[in-house]
Amino acid sequence: MTWISRLPLLRYRTLPIQEATTTRVSVPRVMLLIGFASCSLTVVAQQSAPKPTPAFYATQFKPWLPESGELNMFGISLAVLGDLDNDGLPELAIGDAGEAFGWEKADRRGTVLVYSIGAKRFLMEASRDHDGFEFGRALSAVPDVDGDGLPDLLVGGLAWIPGGCHAAWLLSGKSLETIRVHEDSSTDSRFGECVLGVPDVDGDGRGDYLIGNPGCPHANVREGCISMYSGRTGTVLWSVRGREPLDGFGFSSARYQDFDHDGKCDVLVGISRGWAEHDGPPGYVRILSGATGAVLSSFEGPPKERDFGSAVADIGDVDGDGKDEILAGSPNWSRQAGKTAWVCSGATFETMRSAADCIDRCGVGPGDDVFGTIVAGLSDLDGDGVRDWALGDNTGDDLGASVTAFSGRTGQVLWQIRMPPISGNLGACIVGLPDINGDGIDDVAVGCATGLGLVESCRVLLLNGHTGRVLREVCKPTPAERAALRR
Repeated sequence: MTWISRLPLLRYRTLPIQEATTTRVSVPRVMLLIGFASCSLTVVAQQSAPKPTPAFYATQFKPWLPESGELNMFGISLAVLGDLDNDGLPELAIGDAGEAFGWEKADRRGTVLVYSIGAKRFLMEASRDHDGFEFGRALSAVPDVDGDGLPDLLVGGLAWIPGGCHAAWLLSGKSLETIRVHEDSSTDSRFGECVLGVPDVDGDGRGDYLIGNPGCPHANVREGCISMYSGRTGTVLWSVRGREPLDGFGFSSARYQDFDHDGKCDVLVGISRGWAEHDGPPGYVRILSGATGAVLSSFEGPPKERDFGSAVADIGDVDGDGKDEILAGSPNWSRQAGKTAWVCSGATFETMRSAADCIDRCGVGPGDDVFGTIVAGLSDLDGDGVRDWALGDNTGDDLGASVTAFSGRTGQVLWQIRMPPISGNLGACIVGLPDINGDGIDDVAVGCATGLGLVESCRVLLLNGHTGRVLREVCKPTPAERAALRR
């Protein structure tokens, strides 16, 4: 077994190292030919109103395959925090769930760094000196818990050594000091795989938060569970389990509008049936009451879409009926269907459009079987008054990893950025940013965590939300830079 075949959940294949080549082709709908070896990235922009100028972006590095198989997961997760340095822009929390401590799971450790978007520098970091603990695998901002007026940070981490505790850490968004820790050492647990901060749901004036455990054992099955915690006290407010064995309930979640009109934020939870190795029904999405955990509604994906619900997002009201639509990712983990994401009506839950169909119409191909693994609801990027959305294909197989932005109103592709195979997991996470370049349109941050030892390709890209152009690269800090943060 080669070191590449040992990657968990991700599929790669080695490619010959060649000289980097890039060709720009003048065709109405596509501009994309990339050399495989160097870290080049192309932006494809749709030629329809509004008409952003197609942009090309490239950097050079030397790919290397380390003998020890070092892990580099800088950019695996992102969260937008408050303005800590008073420069008028929020800060960005960046997860690095697997610093380069070797391939063996017992050697893996993680770090969370806070980056100032305005000052263009790292402000602080937090790490946990526990071998085999992927601290920073999942991140979410939480509305102010400790009363300092700033959002705080929820960090999920998985333990990869026998007897290790999976955990979720609530940290101060101002200092990264630990407020509290929740742990779970149950067999087959994946506690902390999914974390989500939500506005106050228990009426105590502080933000609250969800922690998902898709591998939660119960009656010798893994239907999974998700729990809401009080931000003020850390006590469990409610817990909900999946309805079938191997549901993996709690793998994905997102904030949703006030669906039941009780004045509290509600929650989307996606349930992918791709965990099971046998044929079965499609995945489904539940809408839970933020206040009580009651199931307000539930709907399944199209037939054979067993991976439907692998990721979920609220994308706003795109059809003007007063209900926010739901974006559900459906990658092809189960090898039956998928390789897409579905926009579902917030009123009827019927599927309105498929991302794969939208891409086919513009001639820009998706990536490989995990297209739809990452989904994100964004603000209005094209100026038509309707929120837009994006998908990530973060494996880099065949065509290479990509991020694609879509019009919420029409489903048309606004832009796509892509990297060549094995150069990085572009789109490992996607978050919306405020306008950082002054063009009046909110912008976007995407993570590019390689997991392959390609240290120089680990980065976070800050993108122009309107055109997809790269505004800035945030690269993995050097050991010297990290040492300075600790002083």
